[in-house]
Amino acid sequence: MEKGDEGMTQSINVVRLEGTLHFLKGEQVGENRCGRYFRFSVRHESTDYRGNERHDYILARAYDPELQDRLRQCGEGDRILLEGSVRSSVGSGEMYVLAEKLELP
Repeated sequence: MEKGDEGMTQSINVVRLEGTLHFLKGEQVGENRCGRYFRFSVRHESTDYRGNERHDYILARAYDPELQDRLRQCGEGDRILLEGSVRSSVGSGEMYVLAEKLELP
């Protein structure tokens, strides 16, 4: 938690994901009151508490046109490092990462 100028506390909502780029099947471009966005996911591999390997596909959206162009230039399975914040869609409630920064390690 951080203290704001007025003395109120604000929560920090920052996510860093490293994994591989996965293009979703079907419609990759959407639009809502915030603008046009590009839908994709990050395949993140981890080990669960039982020691089993997991392959999680974490949904993400890029509203920034420059980020959208960079993602389109990448290939399926390219390693990426994504920074953003966790959001939920106002209409469906679908959780996703709002992409704010993309690096290609």
